[in-house]
Amino acid sequence: MSKNKYRWIEVVAHLIFWTGIAILFIQPVSQHQIIVEKTGETSQLISEGYIQWSIYAISASIFYLNTLIFHPFLFGKKRYWQHASALILVLAITILLERYYFQTRYQPLADKLSYTAITNHSIFVLFSLMYILVKHHLRVLRKAKEAEMAKISNELDFLKSQLNPHFLFNSINNIFSIAQKNEDNEVAGYIAGLSKTLRYSLYENNESEVSLSKEIEFLESYIQMSLLRYDEGQINFDYKKNILKNDVQIAPSLLNPLVENAFKHCSNNMPSIAIDIALEESELIMSVSNSYGEKVSTGLPLTGGIGLKNLKRRLELLYPDRYHFTVKEGDGIFKTNLKIQLDGV
Repeated sequence: MSKNKYRWIEVVAHLIFWTGIAILFIQPVSQHQIIVEKTGETSQLISEGYIQWSIYAISASIFYLNTLIFHPFLFGKKRYWQHASALILVLAITILLERYYFQTRYQPLADKLSYTAITNHSIFVLFSLMYILVKHHLRVLRKAKEAEMAKISNELDFLKSQLNPHFLFNSINNIFSIAQKNEDNEVAGYIAGLSKTLRYSLYENNESEVSLSKEIEFLESYIQMSLLRYDEGQINFDYKKNILKNDVQIAPSLLNPLVENAFKHCSNNMPSIAIDIALEESELIMSVSNSYGEKVSTGLPLTGGIGLKNLKRRLELLYPDRYHFTVKEGDGIFKTNLKIQLDGV
């Protein structure tokens, strides 16, 4: 249902509601008494129905004051005590002013009129509170339904996004089979590395945590693929790993952005990359350095949508107060250092 159509239905519902209330609360003309209204030293005859309509209009004003002003600005912002205090204050001031007005102008029916006004206002306040609660409940249900629809839409988009990776993954497996059939072991080995990298990106990234051994295996597969661009002896590459326990858990694809950044921005002239990973008690320490020619932008490089800036944001969300990340550059060397306090060591 569109919002405009919903508003029209709400307007019609209000008209029906107030018409019904008028019929119930206001006496027929035949039952109206003629009251003497005193204004200073003068007096005039006035119908009781006129006063009832005035009380009715004031009650309606209180209703809309509560639903249109107090509801969005107080109740809607969870300021419940302020809402209740404001409503009681408005009701009390209105009743006191009406009481004074009736006593000065409509004796001896002042008590009857005051009672009618108090009753009407109280009932209309209850109606307004019921209206607010029902509308709030409907809004909560609508938001929950919209959130559920958004979740379903996101799941469908995710499934659609997996179609191309699955197709690529199956195609790589077919090429790997052809390479093995032709006994081209070197190409088959490269394709196997690419297949592992793709499999990890496709499946393990959906998990909240993976074993450190899987994360490092993925990292080493990526390194193997990245080194293909260099001829033998063309790059000064150093890789050190000192991890005695691999049964700890870590968020997937958390380490790879450091290596991606190094290969992406490594200089073509005398390229050099050094990677050092160690696990000391419960702390994972990783440092990556690479040579560069032109100025490197620290935090903006993106590879596959994940860069150093996004890595830092992930660390803030996943390991708050449990990580230390620094970036240094100078003398033609760009270096990143990452320390993460892991659990389960």
